Amino acid sequence: LQKPAEETPVGIVNLAVIKKENLMFPSWQRPHLAKKSEKIRECWNEVAGLILVGKIRRDEQYYYVVIDGQHRCYASPNDFMHCIIVDGTGDETELSRIFQTVNSLSSKLTKDDHVWVGYKTGDRDLDKMFRILRSFGLDPQRATVGNLEEV
Repeated sequence: LQKPAEETPVGIVNLAVIKKENLMFPSWQRPHLAKKSEKIRECWNEVAGLILVGKIRRDEQYYYVVIDGQHRCYASPNDFMHCIIVDGTGDETELSRIFQTVNSLSSKLTKDDHVWVGYKTGDRDLDKMFRILRSFGLDPQRATVGNLEEV
């Protein structure tokens, strides 16, 4: 882009709506997995589609590099994305470090996480299951140690 996207400052980042055609996927980004994007598309949610991008200015042009959210970008039915923008000040190395940090801190939801989210948000089947367990004197608790994926 010859001019940057219209950005709204919020703390140490900016927010903007950027057309997908103006987003770049750097070589250090993970390979795109079409099945992962399809799965996201099946349960698309605009708010969950927020992505993290870095803004780089080179040769009088502005580039928006996807740091986190490439599968959401491919999954989105829109021709634009809602973006959190960090200023890369022309240094793609710094953006790649942010990518490493963000992607090494996240963890996949466990089955236990899914059950408790469903129960706490009113899933009727889970509510019934918990009532039955309690009728037998059992007291379901969140897993605090280990990973129930392995059970």
